[in-house]
Amino acid sequence: MSNTIQDVLTAMSGKSVTLKWDVLVIHDADAVNKLFAQQYVANVAQGQVLPPITTTLSPSSGVTVQCNAVTLGMPLISFAPGLDPQDAIVIMPFVSGEIVVTTTSGQAEYVSGYQSITPMSGYALRMVVPLQQVTGQVIPPNHGQPVTANKVVVNLAGANTYAANLVGGSSAASYLGQYFGSVFKNETGSALQYELGSLVFGSGENLLPVMFDMRTLPGGTSSSDGAVLLLVATNYNPKGGNFPGAEFPNLLPSGYDCTVIVASHTLLNNLVSPYLQAHMVGGPTMGVSGTGSKVSVLTMNGGGYPMSAVTVSSPSEFTWGSISTGDFSVPYNGISLQAENDLLTINWNGSFEQPYSGTQFRSNGEGKTFGTLIHGNMDIKVSANYTSRLGVTSGGNVTFTTQNGGYAHATASASSNWLTPAMVRDLPGPVQGAVANAVGGLGTLPLPSVKTFAVDHLLFPAQNALVLSEAHLPGDVALFGKIEPTETAFTVAPLQVVLSQGETQQFSLSDSAATIWTVNGSSSSAGVITPNGFYTAPSPVTATTPVVVTAQQGANKTTAVVLVVPAPVVVSPAYLLLSPGAGKQAFFAGCAGSTTGAPSWSIVPDDGTVGTIDAASGVYTPPSSFPTGIATATITAIFQAGSASALVCLVNATFAFAVSPLISPVLSPGQTQQFMVASGVNVTWMVFPEGAGSISGQGLYTAPDNIAQPSTAIVVAQDIISGIDLMGVGLVLLAPPES
Repeated sequence: MSNTIQDVLTAMSGKSVTLKWDVLVIHDADAVNKLFAQQYVANVAQGQVLPPITTTLSPSSGVTVQCNAVTLGMPLISFAPGLDPQDAIVIMPFVSGEIVVTTTSGQAEYVSGYQSITPMSGYALRMVVPLQQVTGQVIPPNHGQPVTANKVVVNLAGANTYAANLVGGSSAASYLGQYFGSVFKNETGSALQYELGSLVFGSGENLLPVMFDMRTLPGGTSSSDGAVLLLVATNYNPKGGNFPGAEFPNLLPSGYDCTVIVASHTLLNNLVSPYLQAHMVGGPTMGVSGTGSKVSVLTMNGGGYPMSAVTVSSPSEFTWGSISTGDFSVPYNGISLQAENDLLTINWNGSFEQPYSGTQFRSNGEGKTFGTLIHGNMDIKVSANYTSRLGVTSGGNVTFTTQNGGYAHATASASSNWLTPAMVRDLPGPVQGAVANAVGGLGTLPLPSVKTFAVDHLLFPAQNALVLSEAHLPGDVALFGKIEPTETAFTVAPLQVVLSQGETQQFSLSDSAATIWTVNGSSSSAGVITPNGFYTAPSPVTATTPVVVTAQQGANKTTAVVLVVPAPVVVSPAYLLLSPGAGKQAFFAGCAGSTTGAPSWSIVPDDGTVGTIDAASGVYTPPSSFPTGIATATITAIFQAGSASALVCLVNATFAFAVSPLISPVLSPGQTQQFMVASGVNVTWMVFPEGAGSISGQGLYTAPDNIAQPSTAIVVAQDIISGIDLMGVGLVLLAPPES
């Protein structure tokens, strides 16, 4: 997206965009993922994560998938241009565990795929979430408590089209996805719920959320681009409003994490109107017009500003007396408040008649006095114009500041057919002066602060706050801000990192206060961290190991998660068995630590007899004609930080019997494993690829003396009598020594 603030204000100018909701909150997708990451890290630190999944599944006939201690990581939200505009993709990566895929052919069973999962493997549970079915719940506060913590829960029970790319093929991915989706829902209390923090606020808040609905706003063409739209119903309009269509604009400027939009109707009708009625003298009454897409206008239609009587007298030798308006009020009729040119414009255009009365005395100079009653009406007109600009405080309260250049005027006129009209001519001047002073008070009209804390923190954990820095009034109230640590908390970076065994990471804090660093309660098996936050991962590790890093400042503390993996580079899948007719296969490579960039791919042998590999993409193409019997290809991905390999086994033969065990435990250099076949079958044993160990005529396998990184090999049992067409295959797992 390349929206500027001016682009957003132009799109909002002169209309209301809130679809009859009180508040819209638009979050950048990356910002939402940061929130998910923080909660995931907090859950890991507290042990509140989904337990590892161990199960056996059958996605298709003859195929079995064994999941051993498979663990899901943090959720990430993304958007795809091809999806319905109201859909989002939620992806939860698999971060550890083991996948063994076996295939049954007649009486024979063999391993056709294997992967030891790390965070770099690229495997994930993918859910398409129709957010139109998602309603956020704000658990109400307990009555009688001035300050209350309200949990904010997002219920994603409407998620569908689960897929898990643990084995090849879309049907298998869909099957596995549905399984993991059901596990996820069951483990979280029959609904996929994610608590996104809590709200702590007192009775002074004037925008209290009751519930909210969620939508997505795709942006550009990137699948990770876009935003999450919260449609918030508050205590003023608890039933909410309408839902956006595909044409709804993305009102999030570039460089900002969040936009908060308060409806003009909510501002004027629910906040300004009752505030003015409570703080203006003279009992003002008012109404607000404009709903839907029209900008609202507040108009006063009753009450008035109280004025003391204005009196003038005309003493002279022969004429004296006075006339007075008596106490009166200037009617508020004609006052209006509305958004105009990014300002709150306050106008007063009104007129009224004001009676006056009095007595004039005259002397004839001979001791006789004559009195005349005087009465009539004055025509008084008032006009005023003031503007206020919106600002925002460090606490997130929206304020109004009167701009220079406003004015207030009053005119008064009266006529008389009296013989001596001097007093009538003199009265309008002081009256219009007094009225003008009163009308000028419009420039100091009291306006309420708009307290947005409770609505703009709906998706934020306690250690973060949305810091609003821009406030505008193109029609609705438009606020823009970023996620930053609160004044009383601090954050650690990186929040989550993947390191290979023995690698290091410097952690940093959002402030420089004195800090105590610990890892998993200072357990030596979790690695070590120095007083300045320099962490060294443990070595060795045989599987992905989560380590919680804690930084504490007095009573406050924050955490990060390190996922320590056995090797810096992984290729997925690690082992794949293919038969004639197999199509292209995509391999994926990931690297731990801070390494960036794509790997280069190679294959051994590289003469094309066992297929080819695309050096840039990692897509493997089998040979057009499979070699007779069995052959293997080693596929390697090379990063600057290291390399890793996968083994492809090409089989052009008949699986006639099973090898036991189908898969060995992890073997270190020099360790052995006995393999067997069914009794009565005479076989000869072989090991692939060359140099991956040795095997005796009785099936005793010995691992090689040097194993530099986790890898796989196969042992092949070939029927001696029937020849190379009948065989069985066992998978061998190899790893460097643990010390």
